[in-house]
Amino acid sequence: MKIALLPPDAVGHTNPLLALSRELLARGHELRFFLQTEMHEEHLSTFHDRASTCVFGDRNRDNGLGEALKNVPAYEDQDETDQKIGDWALYSYQDKLPENFPKMLEALKDYAPDVIVYDPVDVLAAMAAHLLQVPSVSHLTLPAFNVHPIAMGNDKSAAEAMEQTRQSKTARACNQHFIDKYGFDFLANYVPASYHNLNGLSICTGIKEFDPEMPECVREIYGDMDKDCVYVGPMLISKEEGRISSLNPGPKCEHQAIDEPFPHEALEKHKEDGKTIVYASFGTVATGMLWDFPERPKLLINERSTGKAFCRPLWTRLTEAFGDKDEYVVVLATVCEDPEALNGIEIPGNFIVRRRCPQLEVLKVADVFITHGGAELDDGVH
Repeated sequence: MKIALLPPDAVGHTNPLLALSRELLARGHELRFFLQTEMHEEHLSTFHDRASTCVFGDRNRDNGLGEALKNVPAYEDQDETDQKIGDWALYSYQDKLPENFPKMLEALKDYAPDVIVYDPVDVLAAMAAHLLQVPSVSHLTLPAFNVHPIAMGNDKSAAEAMEQTRQSKTARACNQHFIDKYGFDFLANYVPASYHNLNGLSICTGIKEFDPEMPECVREIYGDMDKDCVYVGPMLISKEEGRISSLNPGPKCEHQAIDEPFPHEALEKHKEDGKTIVYASFGTVATGMLWDFPERPKLLINERSTGKAFCRPLWTRLTEAFGDKDEYVVVLATVCEDPEALNGIEIPGNFIVRRRCPQLEVLKVADVFITHGGAELDDGVH
């Protein structure tokens, strides 16, 4: 069977998809990864001899935060309906969706997959599966089906956020483009950032008991789809099997002390000595794409602050809470490439701080996992 996989440029979402890919390969299937950017092309091109890659997006284009900041009009120049949705969504409706969809569609047609597996944050993949009439699997890496990104991180209800998206001038223009060209109304058929096909299979790496009640505005579109969601639990993959350690879209800072090899033996010795091991990591988005950006009159995505303003106070509180307490050893993964990320924070002697940590190995000995609650929660739950 030929299976098309469409991972997003987000490590916490991609690694579980790679774990699933390993299982599919073990069963003899052929895979192709379809990528909007070349960010993970090198890694995935060597993933397996029966797994290939196809980058359908513009290789010369910055698809990150910088591109959105450059191309989205200033707040005061936006239509008042556009001012009510995040600038990242505005950028997607304005540029990314209309430009990338025909490229993706042609690439998928050329491959002629038997199944399309995609992350439900990706509307392009969901629409492509629908239009090509190819069976689809939405691979959800959030805690549960009814944890909807559109209502996360802000004070809006799902209904209010959906209505504001539907009223956005730019979103409506983009939607009309797809209606005119492809005969498909994505604003009527999908919940923004939770793109599931009604006739497709939905699997979730979270826990069914975490699932909140489905909002009525979601039920109007998806009915009782949440009841049919298959919960498979955390899907993990080791570094040797092809795990991606972090999201690295931008420039790297020069070598620092936190880039020294991880002290595996020292951590094991601390565990043998009966120390309580605390592991802290706040993911790749707050420490990467959203680390720092100019103050803005509205949100980019659903953030309440920059990653810098979120992480640094938490790192400081960790040092204050556990610093130099002999019964604890704290392992902290900063992930961030900002060479000044830790400036002014005094690192206690019982802390092991690295830019990147072997997370699965650390979690095997950790007693506590302090996390931002993103997709890497799967690792902790496991």
